[in-house]
Amino acid sequence: MLTAMSRLASPGAGRRALALVIRVSVGRTKVLAMRLIHTSDWHLGRSLHGVDLTEHQVGYLDHLVDLTRQTRPAAVVVSGDVYDRAVPPVSAVRLLEESLTRLAELAQVIVISGNHDSAVRLGFAAGLMRPEIELVTRLDQIGRAIELADAGGGPGALVYPVPFLDVYAAARHFSAGDQGVGSDAAGAVGGSDAVGGIGGSGGAQAGGGGADGAGGAG
Repeated sequence: MLTAMSRLASPGAGRRALALVIRVSVGRTKVLAMRLIHTSDWHLGRSLHGVDLTEHQVGYLDHLVDLTRQTRPAAVVVSGDVYDRAVPPVSAVRLLEESLTRLAELAQVIVISGNHDSAVRLGFAAGLMRPEIELVTRLDQIGRAIELADAGGGPGALVYPVPFLDVYAAARHFSAGDQGVGSDAAGAVGGSDAVGGIGGSGGAQAGGGGADGAGGAG
């Protein structure tokens, strides 16, 4: 049973990253203590009233890397809206690449697509990523567990990430799966650039990270 959950949030530019320490025990025997950092809604590439926010976003990501280095979590979970729009500027793509590389040197990194992201673009080359970086942007990735090791390197927790879901694409995909036929919805699951009902910048959030930062990655 879950016996304790502690918050270790520290201030930084923009939204805070929340470090969670989760302790699970069976009876009087403690079997798991794991620390996670949850963050979302980076909105890289965004400007506000004509002001470029890159400097502030760089400051926040530097803070996140420092927090990860200090707390040594089992994983950093990024719950969507990594980019502000479907086609982000080149500077935002480079900033994401640099930030994920720095974080992956310190912890497992799990990223899901949000309603502002292009699931196809964010998930591009996911299969070529280093094993410390998991990009979850596809319907056929839902239900696949990502195993996190405990502090001793043994089996720890299982994380089941759920990206932003478009209700029509999800219905087509899972209905087709139940009938044993293929589905072209197995790729992008949502996002602000999708067409034909496979995405959309609005709509209800179903487990992924929307603009309000609701997490569904764990």
